[in-house]
Amino acid sequence: MKNRQQLLNLMADTLDSHDYDKFIQYEIFHYSEYVKKVEEKDHYEKCLRDIEKMSVRYGEVLKIEAEKYDGSASNAVCYFLPSLDNDLAHIEILSGILAQHKPTDFRISVAGYSSKTDGCGSEFLKALKRSGQIDLIPLQQTHTSLVNFITWLNHHSVAHLIVMSAPTLIPAFVTALGKQRVTWFSSKFELECFPSLINRLSCCGHEYHVQQIGNSIWHRMPAALERSKIPEFSRRIMVGGLCRLVSINREEKLKNPIFLEAVAGILRKNKKAIFFWTGRIEDPTIKSYFNDQSLDDRCHYIGWVKPTDVLNKFDIFLDTPSLSGSVAAAAFTAGMPLVTFRNSQSWIEFFEPKLRPTIGNEKYSYEFPLIANCSNEYIDIATSLINDQNFYDRTSDYQKLVGIKHFLDKKTLYRSHLKYIAKVTNTTVS
Repeated sequence: MKNRQQLLNLMADTLDSHDYDKFIQYEIFHYSEYVKKVEEKDHYEKCLRDIEKMSVRYGEVLKIEAEKYDGSASNAVCYFLPSLDNDLAHIEILSGILAQHKPTDFRISVAGYSSKTDGCGSEFLKALKRSGQIDLIPLQQTHTSLVNFITWLNHHSVAHLIVMSAPTLIPAFVTALGKQRVTWFSSKFELECFPSLINRLSCCGHEYHVQQIGNSIWHRMPAALERSKIPEFSRRIMVGGLCRLVSINREEKLKNPIFLEAVAGILRKNKKAIFFWTGRIEDPTIKSYFNDQSLDDRCHYIGWVKPTDVLNKFDIFLDTPSLSGSVAAAAFTAGMPLVTFRNSQSWIEFFEPKLRPTIGNEKYSYEFPLIANCSNEYIDIATSLINDQNFYDRTSDYQKLVGIKHFLDKKTLYRSHLKYIAKVTNTTVS
């Protein structure tokens, strides 16, 4: 595909020619190859607005071809995932919620595309199915499969569909099922696109609350980590500025120019510091940047790693300016000093209203949490951690206190989710 406009034209052509299988494939390709390539909110907004009308058109086809909903009351809920074949962060978040689920509260099914012979490649989801907490509904990336899925939802009087993470066909689902029956549970940005969507959910809060973002209303819940995901971390004695910095993230986040410039600034000010980075591939943009800055001898790609296996090999975690996530939160909770940016959607920011009361000690109040408002501040904080052993140690102590108290509370996460389900399904749950 030469460019995105060409793809948009092809998507419109497939609708005109009723080649709906191809439309579905192009919609998936558009998200994976264009939307996700730039992890910035404005980029997501524009890309998703560009396909909204086409998705609505496809939803009208689904509505016509699928069995109709008779409006029967139900406490059944179905989650729709972009894939059932991995254990990425959004599936880990969902499994953390559903692990607390009692089947007597409401019935849960999880649907999504799968290419596996057994219909699911996610170990998290298979464990939930074995325990009887969910049913799995594997789908093919075909029009017939989606028509059958809408028919299944209506025939079984499923009260609500929650589209998890990637906003796959959201306007189509809203059109086919009705705006009252669809929620988008975003694990990334709280976007304003999709004006027909009235139910929006995120883990961007320290407690359950409702927040207006522009013209859209978002229901926010707190996130929570699995204790098993907290890595072992033994803090180091910094000697003469020798320090191993790391950022464990997808390459789309790491190649943000603000982040790369900040890392380069840290390395220039701290000649013995070394930076290690990850990604599914050794991204040429990142590699070229450090080569051009003559820093390639102190910047090393370490592949696509399991965070709990490698974090203890490093000293400081450098978080990215957009879409901070559970790996950074786990490093924080382990006591690995972490530097993050303001407005990066970090867990530290979400829980910031609760952080200072946690410590109860004035010596922390002026410098924690370590959230940088600009690149220069980010560089200064990292430099202080590298060169001030007392500051490094106190940061580690503070993070453990905060993380253990706030980032592991799965009961509050589930209660918040339960409250939301009760609201959108107009039911009472225990």
